[in-house]
Parts: sequence; C-alpha cells; structure tokens
Amino acid sequence: IAKKGYVVIKKDELKAITSHDIQKVLNVNLVYKYSSYDVGLNDILLKRKLKFSSPEEYNDPFDTHEYLMRLNSSDISELITKYASNLSIVKKREMLRKFEKGEFVKVFKEEKKNHKVTCFSSESDNVLMWSHYGDKHKGICIGFDFTVINENKFILSPVTYIDEIPEFHGEVNTYQLIRYWYSLKSISWRHENEIRAITNSKDNSSNVEYIQFEKASVKEIVFGCKVSDSEIKKLTNQLKNNGYKINEINFRKLIIDMYSFKLIDK
Repeated sequence: IAKKGYVVIKKDELKAITSHDIQKVLNVNLVYKYSSYDVGLNDILLKRKLKFSSPEEYNDPFDTHEYLMRLNSSDISELITKYASNLSIVKKREMLRKFEKGEFVKVFKEEKKNHKVTCFSSESDNVLMWSHYGDKHKGICIGFDFTVINENKFILSPVTYIDEIPEFHGEVNTYQLIRYWYSLKSISWRHENEIRAITNSKDNSSNVEYIQFEKASVKEIVFGCKVSDSEIKKLTNQLKNNGYKINEINFRKLIIDMYSFKLIDK
C-alpha cells in the first residue's frame, strides 16, 4: 500500500501518460527558445547549435532529483516473490531491505549522467519567460519546428507539473519511467509551459553538449519589447548573409498592451 498522500502510477497509466505527452507535442506548432540577443544570434542562430545541459546544471533543485523516483514497496515485495522465486527467504529479505534503504536511488543518480536536456516553451509571449530568460525583454525568442524524434538527436517531451510526488508500480516500462522522470516539475513552474528536448549523452564527463540543427527548422524569431529597430535590422542582415531564407521566417516584434498586462505583436 502506498504511503498516505502518494499516488501510485501503474504500468498502463504511465503508458497512457507517454501517449498523451507525444500527442501534446504533436499539437504544438513551434517550440520556442528564449535567450539574450547576443546568445540567440551568435551562439544559436549563426552557429546552428543548441546547448544541452546535465540535470546538475538546473536552477530547480527538485528537477530530476533521484528521490522523485519512488517505487511502491508492496509492489517490490510482490515482484521479488514473482521473479526471484528461486532465491532463499534470506536473500529475498536482503533484496527488500536494500530497496527500503533506498539502494535503487543510486541507480537513478547514475542514470542522470546518461542524458542532457535543453528547454523550450510552447509560448512566445510569456511575460515572465521574457523577464527570466529573454534578458529582461531585450532578447529574442526563436521558434523551431521539430518533430517529436529528431534524427536520433533528441526527443521532445512536455513537462508535467504536479503538486504531489507519485509512487510507481514496480513493473512500469523503464524507458517511459525515465522519460517521465525527466519531465516532472513542481506546479510552481507551470507558467513556463515547458517542452524539453532530451538527448543521450555522448560525453558523461562533461555537463554540456551542443547539437546542431538545420536552418530550415527556424520558422519564427520574436523580438522582445526592448529590442531596438537597429538590432532587428542587424539580425536579419546577418541571417541573410549566413544562408538563412529570411522570407520563410516569420519575424515579430512584441510591445506592451496599454490595456492589459500582456505582450502583443507590434
């Protein structure tokens, strides 16, 4: 029985969550990367690279913390009985004690070294996102058109915002469990409407890796409300000189709406 306050997610439920998440990404036209003007232009657009970081670099201490992976103890006991029937009672009790001491947590802690993440949003006009990640509205927001799985480079997964930490049934699919783990955040962050790109690490000794994208995947560039006309002209000229088909990119400048606390197109 799960501890009081815990929701237990079973195998079929996790599978349904995975399917729902894939459909959610499919329903999003573009994913948006907020950045400062210089980083967006020089490091992302001109170099055609996205920075993927280790979970150790995140600004949320709860994000992909190994203690978020709670396996239901009664399920584990049943699984030990079911799949380790050839073991002695002493060995079975030892396995259960290791689980109860949190030995499995070490597995998830090591698993974090195998993946890196870069973050997007489903929105381009989020005031808080501009304030926190768009250099206080002096930056840009790049709209990418990516498929859910991108040529074995990364997968897209929407973040699930929760207000209580669930437990998982012992027989859940490992791949689905890891993907879900990398997409869990506190409901306090729900304003970000985040979509993550998750990649397999090529170098576990480094906290950062870069993955290239095709110029054609850039479909929109949104300028913050504090970006000057000269900066807009500079960016479009540099993209044109670097082979971007700027007539196929939608350029937008945001301004503040005088009648609400919202950002609108100029």
